[in-house]
Amino acid sequence: MRRWPYTFAVCLAVAVTGTAIGFSLYLGLPMKDPEGFLGPAYVRLPLLGLLFFAAGIVPAAIKRSGVRRIGTGVREIVRDEWSLKRVAYIATGLITFYACYVSYRNLKSYLPVVREGVLFDKDLLDLDHFLMFGHNPADLLHQLLGTGIAAEILAAAYVSYLPLVPITLGAFLVLNRDFSIGAWYATALGLNWVLGVISYYSLPTLGPAFAQPQTFWELRDTSVTELQQSLFRARVDVLTDPWESEKIHGVAGFA
Repeated sequence: MRRWPYTFAVCLAVAVTGTAIGFSLYLGLPMKDPEGFLGPAYVRLPLLGLLFFAAGIVPAAIKRSGVRRIGTGVREIVRDEWSLKRVAYIATGLITFYACYVSYRNLKSYLPVVREGVLFDKDLLDLDHFLMFGHNPADLLHQLLGTGIAAEILAAAYVSYLPLVPITLGAFLVLNRDFSIGAWYATALGLNWVLGVISYYSLPTLGPAFAQPQTFWELRDTSVTELQQSLFRARVDVLTDPWESEKIHGVAGFA
């Protein structure tokens, strides 16, 4: 593990990708590449890697050789600091993350077919009420935080998570000379997706926003509202005909 810090990440990626392919073949449903804010994942991740590569090299090249000789500075930095080993480690981190993420999204999309009609929203809501001494935690949070500006702030924080994951991955992989740091972060993100999909299949739920929409009617419309509407439309499209739909189903609550 010390010699090559990606052992666990690669094994995890192979396992979850194999599982997703197995589900795809068994169900007769194609695997799809999820779109993101910079296009498909196979375009997004290499692009982010190149952007961080430039961000790490260009300022250092200017500092070393000046603006007029930036080309010389770039060549010297690449020669001195960017070994084939470093490039291979970065590529491994991106590939393992991509494999885990795409497999996660597809396994999540297969959920309503594999676990058709099985939902634990009511059971988990009952548990929430028990833990909150008979109160709905959503109502308590609305009373505590309010339903105005707090909703805007929390919505911005939630939606920012989506682009920040690949951006921070690129930063950890490219800007750190300690390869183990980037490997640790890529592994943690991959494991995050895998644990999420295990949660979905163990206790399938729609999540409070879809199981109890009336609880959130007082909240103002935010970017999260738009996201939820998009997820709902995709869910309807997939459930109408999972084998013909081009959408990826994304409605599921973490248990």
